[in-house]
Amino acid sequence: MVKQHGFTLVEIMIAVAVVAILAAIAIPSYERYQIKVNRVAAQSEMIEMGSVLQQYLITHRTYAKSATSFVSLADLNLTTQLPRHETPKLYNVDLTATASTWQLTATPIEKTRQENNGILILNSKGYRCWDEDNSGGCDANAASNWDGR
Repeated sequence: MVKQHGFTLVEIMIAVAVVAILAAIAIPSYERYQIKVNRVAAQSEMIEMGSVLQQYLITHRTYAKSATSFVSLADLNLTTQLPRHETPKLYNVDLTATASTWQLTATPIEKTRQENNGILILNSKGYRCWDEDNSGGCDANAASNWDGR
């Protein structure tokens, strides 16, 4: 009798099941990792934008352009979306300024991977806040930070 070589249907089904289980664990983990990496990249770019704002203050001694107008992102040639040098854009950035202070707010763009990942805030004192659940309960102060603790 000739011995057959190969795999039985049961062996192939077991191998497929093992691969499916591994994929079910690995894919969501990788997606969470990508979201975190995108958030950290946006935080880094916000810090760079903050440095540009501080340099503007050193040069002009105020963020006021006139009695009723304050510096904007466009005045500083800064982007209103992050990441600056990549697509797709994941965050919209807003600048709120007074004569002596500023606050950058990065809001996730809808229908992107970051959509439900929270609002990032950085202010002129260097205080940071991550409103992880977009509840509006984030106040950038000495006790807040970007890691959600």
